[in-house]
Amino acid sequence: MKKLIVLFAAIVMIACFSNSVNAQNVITATQTDAYIVTPLSVTLNHTLDFGKLAIMGASGVCVITPVATPTRTSTNGVNLVTSPWQNAYYTVHGEATFTYDITLPAQPGITVNGPSSSTMIVDNFVSTPATTGTIGGAGSEDVYVGATLHVSSGQTPGAYLGSFNFIVNYN
Repeated sequence: MKKLIVLFAAIVMIACFSNSVNAQNVITATQTDAYIVTPLSVTLNHTLDFGKLAIMGASGVCVITPVATPTRTSTNGVNLVTSPWQNAYYTVHGEATFTYDITLPAQPGITVNGPSSSTMIVDNFVSTPATTGTIGGAGSEDVYVGATLHVSSGQTPGAYLGSFNFIVNYN
């Protein structure tokens, strides 16, 4: 009888523990998205123009401010002559409400070239907005750039030309 009980217990144990065990796979679908933003672009509305200047014996500077209604000032021997002048004025276009960085020339600035290999330095570039802008709801924002022109006492008369990079990048 003992053998029969042991045999019966063995059969029950085999029956209970011999069920197949299948691994369970769980699959979850996951969405993948991307959004391509409107590319940044820049419209140059007006170049940086210091206008006409007269030198009255001493070196000095001419400064133009970076605002919608700019001012032009001078120091020492640099006198402002009535003539057209303007800060640089850009419109940055892009994705509404996105921010972007503004990069202007660093010190020591840029060189503008004139007659007979004469040069002047333009430095202290500043903008409004200063270093980060935000594209408006209509997809654009105006940016104004001003700077300082250094004029020496013996500056050769004539036209001086140069250029600088105005760089914007999404944050």
